[in-house]
Amino acid sequence: IRPWRVSSFLESLAKAFLVFWICDMFVSCITGVDVQGVIDLRMKVIVNKYAKSWLLPDATIVLGDLLLVLFVPDGEPAATASTQTMRFTRAIRLLRLLRLLRLYKATAAASFLMNYVRTPTLLIVSQMLRILVVILFMNHYIACAWCATAYFNISQTTWIQAYMDDSASFVDLYLSSLHWSLTQFSPATNNIGPQNVSERTFAAVVVIFAMIVFSSFVSSITNFMNQLRIMNEKIIADEMKLKTFFSRRHVSAELASRIQQLFKRGKGVHLKRPHVQDIPFFKDIPESLKIHLHSELYMHHLSEMPLFAKVLHLDVVLFSKVCHHSFQERFYPPSFEVFLDGKPTNHVVITVNGDLEYSWMKTAWDVSKNKKFSRNAISAPDERLTLATVQPGTWLSHASIWSEWDHRGLLVSHSPSEIILMDSFSFSNICQEHGGQIYSLLKRVAVLAVGHLEAMHMMGEAVTDLPIDAPAWESILQRAQALQRMRSVLGSLGGK
Repeated sequence: IRPWRVSSFLESLAKAFLVFWICDMFVSCITGVDVQGVIDLRMKVIVNKYAKSWLLPDATIVLGDLLLVLFVPDGEPAATASTQTMRFTRAIRLLRLLRLLRLYKATAAASFLMNYVRTPTLLIVSQMLRILVVILFMNHYIACAWCATAYFNISQTTWIQAYMDDSASFVDLYLSSLHWSLTQFSPATNNIGPQNVSERTFAAVVVIFAMIVFSSFVSSITNFMNQLRIMNEKIIADEMKLKTFFSRRHVSAELASRIQQLFKRGKGVHLKRPHVQDIPFFKDIPESLKIHLHSELYMHHLSEMPLFAKVLHLDVVLFSKVCHHSFQERFYPPSFEVFLDGKPTNHVVITVNGDLEYSWMKTAWDVSKNKKFSRNAISAPDERLTLATVQPGTWLSHASIWSEWDHRGLLVSHSPSEIILMDSFSFSNICQEHGGQIYSLLKRVAVLAVGHLEAMHMMGEAVTDLPIDAPAWESILQRAQALQRMRSVLGSLGGK
């Protein structure tokens, strides 16, 4: 293989890497840094931290590459260069070995990216791919060393002379060497073999090293597969317990079949998204971090209600307290009842995802009939069952915030569903303790909201758990604000 072909390809590659790392140094000087969990974007802090960490190694590597590009012309024959120049060039080329330090930097970057992987299965797959990439990097350097053992050996027959012809390109040479390296790490075959003592010694060392690395790789893959199996182990164990219970307690086949079908449809309960209360570590983190976490998780749900969307900005501290103390998360498998008609409640139900259906009787609260909702009434010809598909972000039973409330219908999940409960008592107590203008405004909203529901009832409309529409909330809020302004004016006049 002709040396000038190898040199030309490597020099082009070196120039491309030089441009990349120069750009990387500039980008590192304008990229925010993590300071005790907070992203700091101040230029002075960024440059100071970069100067204390990777500035010197990066500058040394870039300077070495830059000197090679400037003082070693492309394709210059080695014979035309002086001895001093050749020594200088070799010294600079040795500085390129510092590039291996960037492997540590790449490892730290990979670990940082792992923090953004949310799914356990994807995390395990990512860890497997990470190990595979590390092995490929090892094989790359081994392949380069295998090429070097033959390329710089001019006194003996080499594997390049034995297996490669003069017309072979540098890509052919590299791929053949990489193939040989990969076969040393796995039970595969290759037609290339060592031709002299130095190559045979190098091959023996690689085989010993590959045996250790390959054993570790197989062990890691086995551990990762066991982790995937453990993730489903609880589902299998629960199913076996269920079947054992049916067998030993002599449950009828029909009832056992119905329960098993419900269990299979409800397997999502084991795969539900993790809730805050499911993570024991969250109990030990500082209270300030808990408040920040709960605000980030629940504040946007408050903005989904038309009323709170208008007043959130008036007192963020109050609603942060509400997020911290008043919210709970719940999961419901398919065909489960979230709440029943007639059951007293002090929680607002906020739907997050899943297929939920709400049903009620249009005549269930007719004063003239005064009938309670029951399953037997569904078949009555004069009782018209009304069904409504509940969309994500819907606030149900919001009346429990303003007054005592009994559920007025049935809410059923038809698929794995997530909901959030807001404790109405906790919400009221927090607002009362916090006080301020927003508390005064919400007291007037409560009176007007209850009045709106009573007006709906008097007009013969069904008062259900479903939310009031946005225009009605806007009207209630405007009237409450007008009453508050009127009270402020009267108060100022009374003070005079």
